[in-house]
Amino acid sequence: MISVKTTTMTGLLANATLTALVSTRIYFKNAPTTSPWPGSYITFYENTNIPAMFADNAEQLSEITYQFDVWSKGSTTAISLALDAALVALGWVREFAGDLDEREDITQEVIYRKTMRYVILK
Repeated sequence: MISVKTTTMTGLLANATLTALVSTRIYFKNAPTTSPWPGSYITFYENTNIPAMFADNAEQLSEITYQFDVWSKGSTTAISLALDAALVALGWVREFAGDLDEREDITQEVIYRKTMRYVILK
């Protein structure tokens, strides 16, 4: 199994356009629970990691799928476009993107969510 979590996180945090929009609020799996609202942020996690090629009884290539979510109380468009550009530069290919919304537990404010799924071969 091949892991790309660290290189993906490092690449996203090194992207000036993206960090201008979300600072360092890019989290693997879950964002920390904070109050008040910390500002727009990104979460991501691994969906699948399957062998794509073997040679000499050893895995040589994996097909890895990650889901990225942009969370915001306003439009997710600028962050989503910056995230897409950053991921494409890192070698990811987008499979899916869709708009969702969630309700904040305490205040019931709408939090907009753009979910995006990407695949990479490593």
